[in-house]
Amino acid sequence: MDFELNEQQLAMKKTMRDFAEREIKPRVQDLDQMPSGEDKSKHQWYILGKACELGLMSGFLPRQYGGTLGGVAACIVGEEVSAIDAGVGMLISTSGLGIAPVAVSGDKAVMDRFFPQLVEAEKAGKPILWSYGITEPEAGSDVEDEKGSRTARLSTIARKEGDYYIINGSKQFCSIASMAKLISVFATVDKARGIDAWTCFVVPTDSPGFSIERIENTMGNRASPTCAISLDNVKVPVENRVGEENQGWFLNRYSLAYSRPAVGAAGVGVARGAYEIALGYASERFQGGKQIIEHQMIQQMLADMAIQIEAARLLSYKAASSRPISDKLSSMAKVFGTDTAVNVSIDAIQILGGYGYMRDYGVEKYLRDAKGAQIMEGTNQMNRIVVAEAIMKEISYQY
Repeated sequence: MDFELNEQQLAMKKTMRDFAEREIKPRVQDLDQMPSGEDKSKHQWYILGKACELGLMSGFLPRQYGGTLGGVAACIVGEEVSAIDAGVGMLISTSGLGIAPVAVSGDKAVMDRFFPQLVEAEKAGKPILWSYGITEPEAGSDVEDEKGSRTARLSTIARKEGDYYIINGSKQFCSIASMAKLISVFATVDKARGIDAWTCFVVPTDSPGFSIERIENTMGNRASPTCAISLDNVKVPVENRVGEENQGWFLNRYSLAYSRPAVGAAGVGVARGAYEIALGYASERFQGGKQIIEHQMIQQMLADMAIQIEAARLLSYKAASSRPISDKLSSMAKVFGTDTAVNVSIDAIQILGGYGYMRDYGVEKYLRDAKGAQIMEGTNQMNRIVVAEAIMKEISYQY
């Protein structure tokens, strides 16, 4: 790939930028500062309804079901929306992660059962959201580690009884779960076998025994609810199992590999939003008898910010374009993009000085949002382990 966007991609970029400016920007402050409740919900569902008009909510489906947001397109959406509000980016894109295990599995029966519902709901302007449940109190980042974690444990248990599975357990940090109608839940069918017994299920959130334990009060990305969920004897038909038993670890790993380039691109968007505020401020603020952008120190900071943003964008495009998807490149893109978001946001606050520390200028919100991106979909430390594993495999092939 030469990384030059084609006409269709450029048109999408403009459409998404206009959408973010028009529909999201006027609501950023309310979505960030409001606690969860009816008023906040109105803003969230309004934006999701407008996203339906652009085909965004079904865009993450496989192409045969009408999806349009594979590869670079998903990165474009992630950057443009997150440049205004990364929490809204999560609100729109998390369903793509929820869908991913089903799409990765190639299980046509499950896809045919659920994916057409999403398309019809979008046409009606009432999207069906799809959450993702993997993290638990005792199973956090170790669910990512291939080497040395064959015994990594899930406490959520699925017990087969006839034509159903009975699921018991709890999950943490499930984005949009309180708004979702469906959630991909990872459970074990045999705790003694570690990751070799992990299995994925599509669980309707209106199932008896499914409940939202709490909506977390998060530091950033507050437009998207982060939830703890409980499953108490939740009865799920065998038809809702994704693929075969024991495929869960693979489905989790590669679902994240497919989604991480867009997370990196969302980091690019956060960085770009902070950079643009800093650039505007530096062009208007006078210090020492001249605009501060004329001071060499400020120029160097802005140059470093621009370099990181451009490099992170290109890496996310490369990772998103790799076929088959590269676990290594995906983790690289996620790490570099989200680290860039934090680094650039910190420098943007520094350029604004005291004003950067105040909420009125909005730049501090980019830092709060950026920090969450370093943790979600595998911490950046765990993603570095994924990269290291790939490097070690490459070395073993050479020798």
